[in-house]
Amino acid sequence: MESLAALGMEILELDVTDIEAIQKMKAEISTRTGGKLDVLVNNAGQTITAAAADADISSPLLIASGKGCVVNTGSLASVIPTPYLSHYNATKAALRAFGNTLRIELAPFNIKVVDLMTGQVKSNVMKPYSIPDGSLYKPVEAEYLATLHERPFVMPAAEYARIVVSQVDTPKPPRTIWAGKSTTMAWFMVNFLPSFIMCIGADVWFFEVASGRYGQEKCVAAVA
Repeated sequence: MESLAALGMEILELDVTDIEAIQKMKAEISTRTGGKLDVLVNNAGQTITAAAADADISSPLLIASGKGCVVNTGSLASVIPTPYLSHYNATKAALRAFGNTLRIELAPFNIKVVDLMTGQVKSNVMKPYSIPDGSLYKPVEAEYLATLHERPFVMPAAEYARIVVSQVDTPKPPRTIWAGKSTTMAWFMVNFLPSFIMCIGADVWFFEVASGRYGQEKCVAAVA
């Protein structure tokens, strides 16, 4: 870091696992920049050069079975940007990437890895939530809550379970199982349309539906 400081850059130390330290850093940067931040690069991380089966967990019983199957409950959110669910989307995308690599690592042991591309299924995964005071999206809270909780087209959980079990419980389960409402359309979009088309669709949904027809103007007005 000394080389960067020699070039005139201001260097600050931060433990990204410490919430209190992050808050202090935010306040410090805000003081130095007058409350603005032009670019944020999320680069912190750690590489573990090891197979997943060698991680510090209990012994992999699936390997002993000789014909095991790992099923990861994924989501369409891993491939289709869904506003207001960025954290959820990111974890599901990470799970999908993990599964794709795990499939290769476990192939020599005759263990299959299945990724469930789950669409809309009736469940209690959506917890009651309100936009916090001070949020940039507070002006569109009513439209947000209406869209988040209005899910008329969902697949019953029992039907979803039957689809998954029927495909997993076979000698050669598919790598990916698309189950739940909206998965047929999503499958077509992911396999045949350029990714920017899905982003455009998400933009339209966000501004015209989730934020109301005038949601963008409301948000902009709140910042101004």
